[in-house]
Amino acid sequence: MHARATQKGAEVREQKGDSDQPEKEGAPAVHVRRLKKNALSRPEQPPAKFRKRQKHKSWLPTQVYHAKRAHMTEPKHPLWRFAIPLSPTEKSFRKTHRAGSLRGCVAWDTSYVSTIGLEGVESSLLGLLRSLGINEDALSGNRLTKWRAGTRSWHGWLRERDGEKRWISEVEIVWCSQEGLQTTTECSSVKIREKKRKLFIRVHPSAFLKLWTEVLKVAKIQRPPAMVEDLRFELGSIHLTGPGSTEALLAALKPIPEISDESTDSHAKTWSSLGLVTNPSILPQSAVLAFNVSDPRLRYPPQPIKTPVSESANDELLQILAEWPPDKERPPQAIFDRPARLTASRLLPSQKAINRRKGDALPGQFPAPAPTDPQIPALLLASRSPISGAQGSWTLILPWKCILPVWHYIIYYPLSTGGNPRFGCLDETRQIAFEQGLPWFPGDYPGTQAGWEWELMERAKRKADWEKRPKGKRVAWESLDLGQAKKGEIGLGWACDWEYLSLSSQATAKEPATAQEESTNPTPKSPDDPARVEKSQNPP
Repeated sequence: MHARATQKGAEVREQKGDSDQPEKEGAPAVHVRRLKKNALSRPEQPPAKFRKRQKHKSWLPTQVYHAKRAHMTEPKHPLWRFAIPLSPTEKSFRKTHRAGSLRGCVAWDTSYVSTIGLEGVESSLLGLLRSLGINEDALSGNRLTKWRAGTRSWHGWLRERDGEKRWISEVEIVWCSQEGLQTTTECSSVKIREKKRKLFIRVHPSAFLKLWTEVLKVAKIQRPPAMVEDLRFELGSIHLTGPGSTEALLAALKPIPEISDESTDSHAKTWSSLGLVTNPSILPQSAVLAFNVSDPRLRYPPQPIKTPVSESANDELLQILAEWPPDKERPPQAIFDRPARLTASRLLPSQKAINRRKGDALPGQFPAPAPTDPQIPALLLASRSPISGAQGSWTLILPWKCILPVWHYIIYYPLSTGGNPRFGCLDETRQIAFEQGLPWFPGDYPGTQAGWEWELMERAKRKADWEKRPKGKRVAWESLDLGQAKKGEIGLGWACDWEYLSLSSQATAKEPATAQEESTNPTPKSPDDPARVEKSQNPP
């Protein structure tokens, strides 16, 4: 009872703000230490009341929300160095299926996904990506010009540079849109100087350290060298899928300044015109949108957006999807600028200041915008499922401290189809992937180091559950009847025995294969063979 009261009090304090002193609007920005280059970052020191709970792990921005509504990882056994929600406390299998494919939407706090920032001249960055296994067609060909221009994202696999060149993980790479070259004249000679460019590499946390080591090693040998930043605790993300995902995001993300007929920001104007989209898969492949948004807490509680229902609105949407104006105009994206991210986080007012402004507003109206309101840089990535007819998804990237206000607005938004968006956990991620017939990283990739570590961890859990049962209530694998006069489980009963399937020395000793079987059945790949996880380098 005491623990439940403590969690409830923590959530109330988080909503109202921890400071008891009135907040001064327009206060000067506080100096923040500079991010170290080519070094791992540390999470910001948590408040004293939560410090002991984060000794061996880090909390997600929505930790307090999930702690009351989901089963979390054990305090002393975090997953990928984070406290991650595993499954909701209520029955949610059918509800997740319906929300993810038929009606509604599902949202995940994926801030545990690691982000690596690279900065340098374009030739150095292309050389780095080439060394990590990206095809030459993606780096210099005309097919992926839009990706290198910063209007598309790229999905593919990266591998080691030296040694066995094993595949590391599937990643998502986004370039910052900037101009390419500039010329300067010095000492009566013309020199072509390349502008520095930036890009983000988003990777699963189970493979982050391996990829970080490879990227850092390759970046140092480039000429000129590229700078590497660890942005794990500076950038967070929210992943949404389902027919109502676009509607919920449109309500939560209001571009700054207000969109009008004279607006020149093609990204924000295009985003505001996607109200009729019920499946992100109809958008251009791997589309990228970047703009600044206002604090959604100033518009809380959420109000349903008005969606135009007419043939002319459908025609306008089809024209926008065919032309896609963001491809023609590529303004700099503020999410890649660290001062812009820190300014938005520092100017984020407390809930107490928000409530004070709401009290001063007229009844039934929201507070008027103020010059000191933060401009939150947002980056939207649209993904298309490789399965025909399946729902696409959105990935929203925001500064770490701006995740919680947007999360609350999305979760409590009243959808036009009824109900609210559902929150998902790790089990729901695996469920959606299974329903669409897609592999889930790292569990379905035992040929990678991250996938093999996941298999060993799951194997140890299943063995512990099997051993703690009495002998009369657990499966006797050695006496299991397999039929056809065969007795005893083949391999380990509590594991996906890849060693046996790969015909290792012990497995072949137990059940040797005949020459005829070897000629008719191909030898399975070893779990350490990179070919098991090799995939196309082309984006979806």
